[in-house]
Amino acid sequence: MKQNLFLIITITTLVKIYGQEKRTVVINETQINYYAYSSETYKLPNFKANIYLVNKDEPLPEPIKKDSVSAYSPESKKYFNYYLSIPSFKKEKEQIRFLKDFVETIFNNDFIDRNTVTLYNLTSDNYLNCSMLETLNEFIANIVVDNKSPLLHCDSDLITTVEQENKNKVTSVNYKTLTIKESEETAIAVQVINKLGTWKNTYFITVTTGYHHINNRNRVVFEEETLVDLGKLNTTWSLNAGYAFSNKFAGLLNFTFLYNKDISKDITDTDIGTKISGTGNGAGVFKLGVGLRYIAYVKERWSAYSELSWGLLSVKAGGGSGYVTIDNGSISGSQDQTEKKERTTYTDITLGANYRLGEVMFLNSNIQYTFSKFKNDIGSVNGFSGITLNLGLGFCLN
Repeated sequence: MKQNLFLIITITTLVKIYGQEKRTVVINETQINYYAYSSETYKLPNFKANIYLVNKDEPLPEPIKKDSVSAYSPESKKYFNYYLSIPSFKKEKEQIRFLKDFVETIFNNDFIDRNTVTLYNLTSDNYLNCSMLETLNEFIANIVVDNKSPLLHCDSDLITTVEQENKNKVTSVNYKTLTIKESEETAIAVQVINKLGTWKNTYFITVTTGYHHINNRNRVVFEEETLVDLGKLNTTWSLNAGYAFSNKFAGLLNFTFLYNKDISKDITDTDIGTKISGTGNGAGVFKLGVGLRYIAYVKERWSAYSELSWGLLSVKAGGGSGYVTIDNGSISGSQDQTEKKERTTYTDITLGANYRLGEVMFLNSNIQYTFSKFKNDIGSVNGFSGITLNLGLGFCLN
């Protein structure tokens, strides 16, 4: 009695009216429409899956809805039927990969029994051939064809006709079947992963540090006036803020700076008193701009992107030398200091990748090339063009 009560409560908790449902899924950046039909009105793990292929030039059929739903019985065979048309692929590997990803998709959505998936290839289109069967058997247990199919000539037990169909066949790879608790945990995990792979309507901030190398063709003779060599100014700090208005495009605001200060001094005793002499220099580079990001690839926690940014670049460099002599309370000395400024525009091209650690934080790495030219030489260079390697941490909110 207690077991029956537990079963009723469990099923009641998981009840969902499935029936017939039209779905859309994106696999390998291709949007696919398909129909899913369940034999039951509730959802439990390990239902059998039947995949029906439809001719490319024909609309997806609409399965007949059941007038009544069978009562729960542990002995009865529950199933999902799926109806879809496979896109055209140039290579067999792409077609196999699509079918494998589709089986993975319906497992993550419906928790089917992956050991007994049946593929019905009753169309006039030649989706499959003999060389594909061994690989397909890793995730397809049975392929059912009509009596005129050329696949019947393949030397494979995977192929059967409707009359010969063997419902006890299993895949060559053994997959674990899920308990109700495991299916619930998997559903939560899949939901989180799907969310992590979505950037649309997401605000994000990325803080990175990197190494910048100025092109050799931008190097000029050492600047004696400021004692600054911007070619040795390598450590960058960047703050990027943006908003993804779709899963493919995002707008950006970028701020980057490089800064360095170097001071040296010497104290000596002379006949006329104590002499303190020193030299120093400092330089700062500041970039402020806007840009557009194209998110080219998203796979679970990973995403790859390219960016094009434009903005203003300001450089300030200064340096000099001086001395002070102290003799019986009397102070004398001199100094020579030079300061230069330049302002120009820059263009950045960036290739990068993000790895989502969770719903809020992600890791970022990117490689960036900067195009920039100064009107006048400053800090021993005539431009700031060069390559930058960056690593950082990001935060997002959607």
